[in-house]
Amino acid sequence: MLNGTIDNAPTSVSVDMDLSADGIYWEAVENIIQKTKKSDGKKTDGSPETFLLKGTLRIKSGFLQYRQFTWEPFHADVNFDGNTVSVHATRAALCGISTTGDVTIAPSGAEIDIALSADNLELQPAILCISEKKVDITGKFSMKADLKGKGPLDTIAKSLNGSFTISAKKGKIYKSQSLDKTLDLVNKTENVKGTLPDLDKTIITYRDFSASGTIKKHILELEESVLDANSFGILAQGKIDLQSETLDLNALVAPVNRVQRIVGKIPVLGKILGGSLVSIPVRIKGNLSDPEVTFLSPSAVGSAFFGIIERTLKLPLTIIEPVLPAKK
Repeated sequence: MLNGTIDNAPTSVSVDMDLSADGIYWEAVENIIQKTKKSDGKKTDGSPETFLLKGTLRIKSGFLQYRQFTWEPFHADVNFDGNTVSVHATRAALCGISTTGDVTIAPSGAEIDIALSADNLELQPAILCISEKKVDITGKFSMKADLKGKGPLDTIAKSLNGSFTISAKKGKIYKSQSLDKTLDLVNKTENVKGTLPDLDKTIITYRDFSASGTIKKHILELEESVLDANSFGILAQGKIDLQSETLDLNALVAPVNRVQRIVGKIPVLGKILGGSLVSIPVRIKGNLSDPEVTFLSPSAVGSAFFGIIERTLKLPLTIIEPVLPAKK
């Protein structure tokens, strides 16, 4: 549904229009733009100087699909001045996560300033959407993230940077290949002897999950990530490459029993009753959906792990070398 006016002029087109649509496929828009440029003999480098529009286009669309990403809904004000295109997203959600901000495209390049946020939302629909149903976790989650960048339009992704925090509470883990492989590996050691849950056979209940870090280009730097489940805790640090969909994390897996959780809140009793956490270091590396998990030497564990574990799980930390069963 279109409402507005278009004034024709020899050198430009003035626009003041409201556009309503069930959905927008950006690939189709790009194809139309390219065909128009070729037929007019204009440049095809994507710079706004090849556009003759001036004015404002107010868009209300059920969705906007760009490559593998879909925003539902997508409401934005698009302003043209004949030289610059400015997009201000007023209401947009990617996998249920609010995505608002500004994108400006000029002959000199592009500039992006976007904020992502969620407040006490259901985690399961979001994580199923983001992971393409490869990860299934319930609970309530909140997050904040910012993403900024400035540079040539075709290489703008290389200039992106920002930060993020995310937390989730009181949920269940139904599916996660990286977690399943991690628990399976640690369960094989003599130190643990199968005391950790098997995600292939049972549902894991967790109390808290939190993560924070930075984003630079397409690399997500995970500075601190903690999962506090009923029978274990995991701390992870490392990098996730969003472009290649790979990860490289160092993690500590700490089995926790009920006695340790109780005495861990009372430091004196914790020392008397042996409340120290025993943790096994592992490395999680490879494809996001199916990584390889191997044991890590305790000497390779950074000092930052100690303070985070003690602050989060409220118990002293002992990192040990995994002991594998003797071969028969």
